[in-house]
Amino acid sequence: MPQDAHWKVMYQAAMLELNPARLQASIDLAHSAMQRRIEELKPAGTQHSGNCAEMQEIMDAQNSLRTLERLECPISHTGNHEDGNSIRDRAS
Repeated sequence: MPQDAHWKVMYQAAMLELNPARLQASIDLAHSAMQRRIEELKPAGTQHSGNCAEMQEIMDAQNSLRTLERLECPISHTGNHEDGNSIRDRAS
């Protein structure tokens, strides 16, 4: 698997994780993969427009994961609502 694809696979897995017991771990793995990719891109600098585009993709994905974590992971954030159901529970 190309290096730039690994973080994307981990991100997609986290975003599609339906098991609440595994969601936080999946988010953590995705964040770690993204951080590793950021470190790989740093030495290349921002001269290559492809690197800039990928860095922006990673930043956007990190923001999405933080939102998911805030809404769906009650251990680290208060994602449950007054009725005790998460947004995903209510949507299904």
